Amino acid sequence: MHVLDAVHAPVVVIGVRPGVPVLHANPASRALGFFFADEPPGSTRVTDGEDHPVPRHQWPCARAARGEAFSDLRLFWHLPSGKRCIAAHAAPIAGDGFGCPAMAVTFEDVTLAVDQSQRLDEATAKRDEVMAIAAHELRSPLSTLQLVLHRIARVIEKDETLPPGELAKRMAVMRRQTERIHVLVQNLLDMNMRKSELSSLDFERFDLCELVHDIAERWCDQAQQAGCALEVSVCDSIWGFWDRLRIEQVLTNLLANALKYGARSPVEVSLRRRDEPGGAVARLAVGDGGVGVPEEHREKIFERYHRAPTPGKVQGLGLGLYIVREIVRAHGGTIRHEPRPGGGSMFIVELPVREHETSKGAEEGNG
Repeated sequence: MHVLDAVHAPVVVIGVRPGVPVLHANPASRALGFFFADEPPGSTRVTDGEDHPVPRHQWPCARAARGEAFSDLRLFWHLPSGKRCIAAHAAPIAGDGFGCPAMAVTFEDVTLAVDQSQRLDEATAKRDEVMAIAAHELRSPLSTLQLVLHRIARVIEKDETLPPGELAKRMAVMRRQTERIHVLVQNLLDMNMRKSELSSLDFERFDLCELVHDIAERWCDQAQQAGCALEVSVCDSIWGFWDRLRIEQVLTNLLANALKYGARSPVEVSLRRRDEPGGAVARLAVGDGGVGVPEEHREKIFERYHRAPTPGKVQGLGLGLYIVREIVRAHGGTIRHEPRPGGGSMFIVELPVREHETSKGAEEGNG
């Protein structure tokens, strides 16, 4: 008895004989919040891993009283303090120290381990889903590139030349598809982005208006292919210090998002400087007239892997807006979504205009 009482794990000794009560329960058997000696009252709900009710005669002590030995029997006890997963083990006790055949039943609260395992399983399933979607999205532009390259190779093999107009057309197709691949691969590389990885942005001084013009021009072919009129309204110049490649990633992700979910509707890009008491701000807005975002999903669209339901078969990784948010925050800026009258979405990015090279933006974004 003293040995059992000194054991830290909950242990209950059950007599294997009709009408014989619990022979002993050590103090630790009550440490999990209820008495294992008597087991929880009948009003307590016990379920298995599939959330199916487990009848009382299948509870650990009841099974041990029938002389059953078992290991790692996991059941979920629905208690006032919450749902807890308890692993039970039962084995016969050698000798007759208790005056009759007996079983020792030990218990272990494995709720935390089960929760962690479930989260890992969910993360693995989400990763597999993302990789499957990525493979699907990569297949289309790669197939198009292979087809165009095959046609060009056939022309070369025949020692022929393509008319300038035809060559320009095929080059535009290749440029469009490589841009799609670039965005997808960059987002996959950044899908586990952490704030610490953005703490050392490569700041350089450049004209933000010029960058927006250049990117919009590069995406004209993409917009035309999606049936969208790309309308760009940018002020003369906004000079400041930002990470050029990361800001380019912000705009390309927002454009890709607008063309995907706002296909066959105008896409508007605007950039303005606004002077405020706290300093100048560059306001970049990308809007579309597409399907929009359901109200119940507007607070979640910047979360990693979140994809709001859309009509049709529009698929996405659920990474683009998350990455945009993290980059904008690292610059000390903000991003928000606004529904557009009549349908569609407007994403508004506001970035501080810093006149001097500094890491302040990254520090504020990661503070």
